[in-house]
Amino acid sequence: MKIKVVVLSFLITAFLSLNFVIPQLAQEHLQAHMTDVQDAVYKYGLELTFEDVRLSYIPLRIRINKLNINTKEGEKVLSTDRVDFSSWSFVELYNITQGEMDFGDLTKLKISVQKLELNEVYLSPRLKSALTELGYEKLVLNIVSDYDYKVETRDFYLNELSVEGLQMGKLSVSAHLTDFSLPNGLDLKDMSQFQQSSVKRFSVEYVDNSLMTSVRSLAEKNNVSLDRYIAFEKTDTKRDPANIEDSEIKTGLRDFLHNPQSVKLAVTPDKEIPFKDISLMMMLSPYKLIESLQPSLQINGSTVQLYKGN
Repeated sequence: MKIKVVVLSFLITAFLSLNFVIPQLAQEHLQAHMTDVQDAVYKYGLELTFEDVRLSYIPLRIRINKLNINTKEGEKVLSTDRVDFSSWSFVELYNITQGEMDFGDLTKLKISVQKLELNEVYLSPRLKSALTELGYEKLVLNIVSDYDYKVETRDFYLNELSVEGLQMGKLSVSAHLTDFSLPNGLDLKDMSQFQQSSVKRFSVEYVDNSLMTSVRSLAEKNNVSLDRYIAFEKTDTKRDPANIEDSEIKTGLRDFLHNPQSVKLAVTPDKEIPFKDISLMMMLSPYKLIESLQPSLQINGSTVQLYKGN
């Protein structure tokens, strides 16, 4: 009985150490790291401020609340409600806060930015005009980047890369690439680093959340039918298969316009296709490329035919 009490006391002590002592040390390093980040940003003529930065141990996550970036003159550049960093190990987190590892060195990371709002002076005149016409006073975005790289097998999983406009809709991309070498400092915008890899799975999906309702209202305001406003009635049918009269794609897209839910395009080839082959086939034989990629299109949850081989 005495042994059980001793063991139980040890476990309780270990639990308290893990949940209070170690996180406290990491929190202190994290605060110091954020100060270094502020100093680095200031060199570019910008000021980074935040309400607080918190470390959650279960689940392991760093949350920065009310992160804002302003010019030195105090003009707003962007603001956020919160920024979360998660899906990593405690050792990686510690190395990040110690400056021994950079975010780009992580093989697994999820970044979630909630309610990002840019100063409208940094938006293009065309975008500002479109937002005004559609009835939006400002552009507020949620952004998620979530990837996982398996070093042993060289498999790269892009679990989610998404941009969601509040009261608009969400555009998300996911992929599985093989023969992928994780570069120093992964940059998902730099497509050149993907050229030596192959595509095993890829999908892009749009889920509507009131954007099409705003488009419909704008069409009615201009006394134009929704089909014509979206330019479904183009005369050039050779370049756009969705414009072919009575095509399944056109019917599906019409259904989406009048009952907007989701549109998803997925690529699942029988065998992985190298990126370099995709570029070549796109120039030499686009139809052969389509057959090889085995694409599928779902509109409002229903599969539509993309080509005769389906």
